Amino acid sequence: MRFVVIILVLLCAACHQETTSEFVPAHSRKVAVRLMDSLGVVTMYVPERYDTGFAWLHQSDCVPCHEMKCRFQPKSTPIKMDLCDLCLLSPVDSVDQLTIIYNPFGHPVPRGRRSNIDTTGMYQNRSSYQYERENMKFWPPERKSAVLDTTYKIGDRPLQVFGTREYDPETKRYTYLLKADTYVRFTDIRFECKLITDKQDSISTHYIDDAAEALRSIRFSTPLFR
Repeated sequence: MRFVVIILVLLCAACHQETTSEFVPAHSRKVAVRLMDSLGVVTMYVPERYDTGFAWLHQSDCVPCHEMKCRFQPKSTPIKMDLCDLCLLSPVDSVDQLTIIYNPFGHPVPRGRRSNIDTTGMYQNRSSYQYERENMKFWPPERKSAVLDTTYKIGDRPLQVFGTREYDPETKRYTYLLKADTYVRFTDIRFECKLITDKQDSISTHYIDDAAEALRSIRFSTPLFR
């Protein structure tokens, strides 16, 4: 397996960040990820317990469908990478992580033309989580429920956010999942915060709120929709 490495740094002084003031959650540390294909740098604040970061290429059945993933998590939890779409078994415990996901290959619009095209309306009219909203109707509230459904304004761009809480009576485990979606230069950039635990402690109780604060701290080094 050939892994693709990206740079994880704490600060990126050389990048021109958006002029919006920073939002700094409590008990967090700042990280920066340099995205591939000239997509710039994304910075954000992650929980202090996320002291390990790594990246890999998640392969699909077609090369253009591959996804680049960058993950932050505690070093006390196992490092597990989704290597391909055929890997159907997902971890069922010891999951506490934040993952940045994007496609590192090519664009339907040549790079020279991207800055001349306004995609604001295209993005704002797009509902990223309509399927998830409809799916909630088929779940008993005690098993799975939506706990956050909103849009944040991150600098000069919208960030659509959708969060759920799920309980599995067979494993007696809770799954907290917060997903977010935005665009940079016609490339979909997704963020996924996930916790699977059998505990009801301070981390799980405040997980969605804390993850939402981490998402609100996101900043990009590139202009909107370019």
